[in-house]
Formats: sequence, C-alpha cells, structure tokens
Amino acid sequence: MSTYIAGTSAATLTLNNSCPYTIWPAISTNPGSPNPPDAYAGFELPSRALKTLDMPPAGWSGRAWARTFCAGNGPGNAFTCATGDCRTGNIYCGALPSPPVTFIELNLADVSQGNTNDSYQVSVAAGYNVPVSVVPPVGSGCSVASCLGNVNAVCPEKLRVVGDGGKVIACMSACQVFQDPVECCLGWTKMVLFL
Repeated sequence: MSTYIAGTSAATLTLNNSCPYTIWPAISTNPGSPNPPDAYAGFELPSRALKTLDMPPAGWSGRAWARTFCAGNGPGNAFTCATGDCRTGNIYCGALPSPPVTFIELNLADVSQGNTNDSYQVSVAAGYNVPVSVVPPVGSGCSVASCLGNVNAVCPEKLRVVGDGGKVIACMSACQVFQDPVECCLGWTKMVLFL
C-alpha cells in the first residue's frame, strides 16, 4: 500500500493498492485530532486501485494500515480479517487493530496555525503484514518512507502468522512473541548514539 501526501490547505491522501490482492485500509485518529469522515475508518480497495481521501484542514494525526484476507459483513456474518483486524465485527474500524500489522503514522500540518510541516513514518513495531510506502509530493523536499521488502518471506519461524494453505501472511514482532524487555527496548537508562 502506498500513501501519497499532497495538498496545500488540507492534506489529500491517495491510497494505492500495489498488492496483487484486495486490501481493506483503515484509519484511526489520535485523541484530540479532528475526525475525518467515518467512511475513512474502513473500506475495500481492490488490487491496483486508488482511493483519494480529503483529510481535515485543521491538522490531523493518526495511523493507517491495510487489513488482509477479510470476509463477512453480511447478515449474520461479522467482518473479520486475518491481519489488521479491528475486532469490531464491522468494515469500519474505530479502534486500533490486532497485531501484527504494518503502520503508517501521520501527523498532518495545521496550516491555520502557520504549520506547514507534515511528518510521517512507517512502523513495524507492531509486526508486519504488507509492504507500505509513504510518497510525499514531488518537489516537496521530503523523502519517501517505506518498508517494501517482503518481511513475510524471511520471517523467523517463531514469529510467523500462517494463513489458510500454510502461507505466511504476517510476521509478529519479537517483542509481541517473547515479551522480553530487550526485544521490546524497555528499561533503557542510557543510550549511545553514533552519528
């Protein structure tokens, strides 16, 4: 999934499904941030399709992710996904997903306050399910943030999430699996940076 950031008075996010299968993107708003339309909380995006989202003009922060291998949402059928499931039983999330999931974390500028700097990152702290990339507008001077490698193909056996047919569909983080302070980067009192 690629996310393109564009716009001047409000951000426009264009979600591009480059995967060879359908994904169900979802967006979660951080507390205190203006809410985008409810429809952005979850929708279907077929392979090679694009969807443009107009984000709130007063700045927005939150996360976006792709859910995979989803089914249901008909009469008597709860909507569930093998990866990135929101545990709501509905296509609309309104909650952070179950790991493992690759996150795009976004902080969009509040131009009404004179801020014109967006920030973004790709995070695999909650595991990995699909390759993602954030591509800023051409000429913005900003860099692409991405994790485009197929982590599922090299995921250690103890971290694998296996779907139907025995295929690895996601990779848990070592912190999630082992709950070890070293794997979770907890308890650090000193940090040395080599620049």
